Amino acid sequence: MLTLNRPIILGIGTMFLTGMCVAHWRLERAFTKPLAPALALVVLACIFAYWTGVHTQHPPPLAGLPFAVLVMWAAFTPCLAWLRPFNRRVDLSYGTYLYGWPVQKLLLLALPGLALPAALALGLAGGLGCGMLSWHLVEKRALHSKPRK
Repeated sequence: MLTLNRPIILGIGTMFLTGMCVAHWRLERAFTKPLAPALALVVLACIFAYWTGVHTQHPPPLAGLPFAVLVMWAAFTPCLAWLRPFNRRVDLSYGTYLYGWPVQKLLLLALPGLALPAALALGLAGGLGCGMLSWHLVEKRALHSKPRK
């Protein structure tokens, strides 16, 4: 059972705070190609801090930062511009966001000894799969029935 103790709230809050700061101060340019190597080093340092904290009772408060930075980098970097035309046709973002956490929790409940790389790969595949189903079965249809301006 997940309890919302202080370290978990700080870790999750870090991810949301990162997104809020990027939106508020319009920091999208910080995630472009010239700064990507510096961001990669920061992310690797945060992942190392997280990895060492995972094996203790309380991960470091900034454990969510590398994931937030990776998501922002993927959203704004020109290196991944080839994905944008695909995203115009199929928008998996909301469905993946909505179903990713339950998929990961069900995986951990069903396979408690699952190694981290396998958990990440299966969680991503399951979350994207649910996001794809959500797009085609619910969201796309809802957008077509939305009144035009």
